[in-house]
Formats: sequence, C-alpha cells, structure tokens
Amino acid sequence: MGFTWFKADMYLTSLCTINTDYTSQSESGYPYTCYTIKDSGLQKFANYAAQYRSLIGHDYPLSSDHYQGWASKINLDVPSAVKLANLMSESDYQGMNGGWMEDIIQWWYPDQFAQVTAGTDMPILTGEDIYCLSELQPWIDAGALDFIHPDQATFGGIYETRRAALYAHSKGIFTALHCAGGPISFVANLHIATGIPDFLALEYHHIDDSCNSWFDSVVDGFVRPFIQSDGYSYLPNGPGLGITPNATASSHGLSWTRVT
Repeated sequence: MGFTWFKADMYLTSLCTINTDYTSQSESGYPYTCYTIKDSGLQKFANYAAQYRSLIGHDYPLSSDHYQGWASKINLDVPSAVKLANLMSESDYQGMNGGWMEDIIQWWYPDQFAQVTAGTDMPILTGEDIYCLSELQPWIDAGALDFIHPDQATFGGIYETRRAALYAHSKGIFTALHCAGGPISFVANLHIATGIPDFLALEYHHIDDSCNSWFDSVVDGFVRPFIQSDGYSYLPNGPGLGITPNATASSHGLSWTRVT
C-alpha cells in the first residue's frame, strides 16, 4: 500500500505470561504498581519485533506503543523500561532509523518517564493525551522526551498544536502527529504537518479495505484515495480545511433517537 512508516502495539499482557515472563507488584519509591519484565519476557518482545521487521524490511522506521495497555494504572518499572528500549534499539528489532517508543511509561509519571529517556538512546515520545503547550512545555524544557506527539483534536486545535511543534523545534525536538479520529481530523493534521518544521509522520488507522473506503467517502474536496500509492497524502487547497462533508456518506448506517 506504499506506507513508509509503521507502528505496532506490543502489549506485555498479550505477548507474555504473568509470573513466567513478568511480575506485577508494588515497589518502594514508585507512585504506581509496577510491571517488571523478566529475561524471557524481553525475548518475547524481541521475537515479536523481529517478526514485524522481517515483514517490512530494514529500510523503514518502526515505532511501538501500548506496552502496558492504554491509560493503565500499572506501568513498567524504570529498569524494565530501559532494558526494553535498549533491546528494541537493535537493528533486527525496531532499530534506530526513525522510529520511537511511545508512552513507555504513562506521561502523568514524569519523573519515571524522564529516567527512561535518560537511560536509553532509543527515541522516547509522548503527547497524545496532553492538552495545550502549557502542559507539554515543562517536558520539553526538562529534556524528558525526544519527540512530541500531540493530537490536534484533543491538544487544543490547529493553532495550539502548531505552537507546540514550533516550540519543540526551537529546542531541537521533532514532531509526530497522533490521529485516532476521522477524516476531518486527519485533514486538519495534514495542514499542521505542512506548516511545521521537523515533521516526522502522521498516524492513519483506517488501512483495511472497508474502513479505508468509508474514510475516503465522508468528505469531498481532496484527491482520492486519502493515502496514495507512495504512502503520502495530498493536501486539500480549497478554503478552510479544503473539504466539505458528504452528508450521505456521513449519515450512512447511523440511526438517530430524539431525546426530549
């Protein structure tokens, strides 16, 4: 399909067996319950990444996410996170040719997150759940991450996301854009990506045939398909976002209930 950047979810609880490959317990000095990965668990992460790498080759960046599950109250302890990041940096696994490890510890634990970033050369990223530059700026100033990853739909819109990208650029930090939303949000991100320096990649979740066909039908005013054969998208050039909603496609399959 032409994609040139990939990201894989690597759930600890799916790849590994508790008490065999990892443990879960409270540890002194941590504000959260910790997952500690054993050597056998690290090997299972490595095997999974190696299988993914064998499918896409060594020329493309491979990122990863969701090690402990989204918004989990249990996070990797710092030594496990550092070991995992250093392991993933090897070329047969994720490698160091552009990818990152995303939310390796949840962002609301900044001390532990920063310790992991300091302990590995593997790029570490966060930002999808952060709101506005004022929340992200302390992370940038502290050198607690290598890339930022805002989502304009929840970060504060196009203007605020662009502000964050420009500020990160002033500190030597690159920007990837999170997008788990629909086509309107995706197009808004395209405009941001076009207007910032140090842009890495924009997420796209709708790659299977049925989702992709729906995604391309909801709005008009752009070059179809959204994702071209080289993995890139054209930027709409009409007024505003350059698109107009397709009312028929947008309402297809939806039922409405009037609430009084």
